[in-house]
Amino acid sequence: MDSAVTTVRYEDYVEYFLFVRSDDSEEDAEELVKRINHLNTKALELVDRLSEEYIWHKDRFNLIPRFCPSAELRQSFSDTSDEVLPPHLYGVTHYGDNIEDEWFIVYLLKEITKEYPELIARVIDSDGEFLLIEAAECLPNWANPDNCDQRVYICNGDVHIIPLVSANRKSITVSQALEQITKFPTATIATQEVNSAISLRLHGYPDKIKENLHCCHAYLPVGVAYLLKHQPSLIAPAVLAFCHRDMLDIKACQTMKNFPPKDRVMCSVTMTKCLYAMLIKQKCVPEKRTGWDLVEPSDSRYKAQITGIRIACGFEILVSQAKSTVKNTPVDLTYDKRWHHYKSSLADKGYFKNLYEGSNGYKLLEDQAKQYYLSNVDEYLSSPSISQRIKNILDGVTEQELTQLKSSTLDLKPADDEKWLDVSPSDLDRILEQKFGLKNSEQSSASDFASSFTDKIRSFLNQASDINGADFSKNHLSDDSNDSDDEDKPDDDKLSNLLVCGLDVMRPTDDDKDAIAVRYKKKKKKINEKSSVNFEPEKYEAALKSILDFKIPEDNWDESNSSDMDSYGSDCDDIMPGSQAGSSFSSYMAQMDKELASTSLGSSFVKKPKSDNSKLKKSVRIDPTAQCQDSEEDNFSDVEDFEPVDIDVNAFQHILKSYKEQLGLPGPAGNLLGPAGLNLGQDSSK
Repeated sequence: MDSAVTTVRYEDYVEYFLFVRSDDSEEDAEELVKRINHLNTKALELVDRLSEEYIWHKDRFNLIPRFCPSAELRQSFSDTSDEVLPPHLYGVTHYGDNIEDEWFIVYLLKEITKEYPELIARVIDSDGEFLLIEAAECLPNWANPDNCDQRVYICNGDVHIIPLVSANRKSITVSQALEQITKFPTATIATQEVNSAISLRLHGYPDKIKENLHCCHAYLPVGVAYLLKHQPSLIAPAVLAFCHRDMLDIKACQTMKNFPPKDRVMCSVTMTKCLYAMLIKQKCVPEKRTGWDLVEPSDSRYKAQITGIRIACGFEILVSQAKSTVKNTPVDLTYDKRWHHYKSSLADKGYFKNLYEGSNGYKLLEDQAKQYYLSNVDEYLSSPSISQRIKNILDGVTEQELTQLKSSTLDLKPADDEKWLDVSPSDLDRILEQKFGLKNSEQSSASDFASSFTDKIRSFLNQASDINGADFSKNHLSDDSNDSDDEDKPDDDKLSNLLVCGLDVMRPTDDDKDAIAVRYKKKKKKINEKSSVNFEPEKYEAALKSILDFKIPEDNWDESNSSDMDSYGSDCDDIMPGSQAGSSFSSYMAQMDKELASTSLGSSFVKKPKSDNSKLKKSVRIDPTAQCQDSEEDNFSDVEDFEPVDIDVNAFQHILKSYKEQLGLPGPAGNLLGPAGLNLGQDSSK
């Protein structure tokens, strides 16, 4: 039967282990069993105290002792590992659509290990070591998904990461990891940044439990009101049953045999915000033949009535499913999606031994798998057991209790505000910015940003790039003064700094860059040999930089200084050697400035403000090499009215306009500003 054992679960699960710290003293098996059972009881008592008001979305936190090193242990822990796990406490919880359940379990495990230091916890989900994902930006440099499996644990409330001793030995067993934590607790503890990242995700507990709850009013059948009063946590499976209803469930809601709508009361119902959002977004058209009488949607009582109908239908669906758990009743798994998913996983692992479907051997193995599925499905999926529990409670309720319930629902506490449901685009962008945006040290105010905009763009353009594109590392705007320090580090420290995390994950290594440079030189040599045109990248880069760094000279109109024509000439001399070429280019620029100054294009540019300290003089020295034949008035005789263009402000305005035209979508401005480390913020219009 061991070959039929495969864990029944979906991908929305979190799996946790509580290992007992090994002692140097020998302990017999009987004492070990008593010790683990005692710890199991104490841990569950602590969890009950901490989660007293918590409403689990799908499954509760649960722990069971495990002692026997059987195939079940090996397969449930890892599909590829044959390791025999030491005795431990084990639990698995499906969290459904509420990821907060997963992190609340991490909080519980941290509290358990604080209360009982002899326990060392490990927690994983379908993604593996998800604690490392949360702290990805501050992990040690050697850490990557290939070598971190079974290296992350929680001990005394802190996260421990077993370091990588050798690059050739990436794997580690659980027993070896536990031994390392026991012998070297200070060496295995994660850095302060990693523990802070996990603690930040858990910030607010246990007070955060109440923040995640929402209280609403609902007009419910008296039977449903009785169930929620005695077991408020039943609201979660009822909401999930209604949201995931199928055609058979809809037929059950049309009859409402267990919760007739004729006898209803107004109640206060508390559920998680996740459940409430799922509930109110469901479309519900109640059958009038069933007995539902609704007021007009404009009436203030409409929301309470339609909410009550949804909740009542969810409970009706749960009770209708209870018939499958009645003893001596054959269970039909024909339409059970979970069974078919489980059966497919068995077939993929070779459980049916290539037997033909329908043969006697195939049926025998299928019956064994059905028995195991039916006996273990309640451990992982809560609906069947909850359905039977609800039916048992309803069978024991009396008319006197229902009458007493009706009289106690007169005074209701007010419903909570629903503003948290309305998330504007700016709020969403703010949340994403806080979670995935730049660090505070890299952000700047609007005034500082505008003043240093062009400097940052110019600094970004000066960065090195290769055939893989520009280097978008997070330190590309900082100086490289610390690079020399890395060269003096020993090899062991360099090994611990191999991984580039966060935004540097696609950054090429030095070996990659060297290989790229060699290939580039060979390719360039071949091109130069075949082509008659010789391209010199160094001169091209110098010319391009001179164009990018070109600025209109400052307005110093003293006779002792050269005019703007001289500035044009000096700039052009660097590009076009020869006095004749420089003179021709200077006259050309002068003529162009004169023509543009009188057009609408010239007036569209933002000009630099005049300085009160510097008085402009009417006299101006004209370059004697200028060949313009215009009158003296045309040669900027009215220079006191000339206002130079502010290149930085104009560049900023045009890129900002392009950014706004993107409307939040990818575009040239966003692709340039984001990797360059520039954050425009939301109110970019200012």
